[in-house]
Amino acid sequence: MNNKLRANCWERDASRLLSLMVSGGKRKDIFWRTNSSGAKYKQTGEKQHAGDIVPACREGEEFAGKFLIEAKWKRDFCWNDISTAVKWMKKYEVEACTIGKLPLVLAKGHKGKIYLLSLLDSKKFLAGLTAELSTHMLIKGKYVVTEVSSWVT
Repeated sequence: MNNKLRANCWERDASRLLSLMVSGGKRKDIFWRTNSSGAKYKQTGEKQHAGDIVPACREGEEFAGKFLIEAKWKRDFCWNDISTAVKWMKKYEVEACTIGKLPLVLAKGHKGKIYLLSLLDSKKFLAGLTAELSTHMLIKGKYVVTEVSSWVT
């Protein structure tokens, strides 16, 4: 499978994973891969389209209203790949800021491990999702990496 297909598959899987996280493990259909994934930010009328993952139903709108949600796949990404995590977060922090949101990245990497990358400022919004997950790492006093592989069902 080529990298583009792998990335597209990961975006669909990340949508299901985020749905499970937000619904407390009950639903896989709250979020889905946007049709314009990989495209630049677009604005049509009052509706803003940004990020790889968008709400697929009303239950996801409040959460998605707070975050620009991206899905990244990199074969060799791992827990201590700080330079890649910072690079991704800086890029999406700028994009998210332009539309009044916070960046949130679901990243899949080495040996299929899955990580949630966020700003430390996002903690209040993510507390319910990541409270029982103990594997966190603070990078440069600003970014948080949380392993969420255990949410995969």
